[in-house]
Amino acid sequence: MACDPAVRHRGFGRAIVRAAEDWLIARGVWKVQLMVRDTNTRVVPFHERLVYQVEPRVVMSRRLDGRS
Repeated sequence: MACDPAVRHRGFGRAIVRAAEDWLIARGVWKVQLMVRDTNTRVVPFHERLVYQVEPRVVMSRRLDGRS
């Protein structure tokens, strides 16, 4: 999800998240997990205001195309 910087702080991001949550709820999904890069520090407070919590997790991956 992203919002054009020119229209930030107008409630569009909040509306997008709520619409996505409503869509998931209507389909019986009971939990949402977000993966946020540690360099994307600006988005964490946004989601915390929407009552998302930071949870301790380890995410592991491996590229299979030889690139790092």
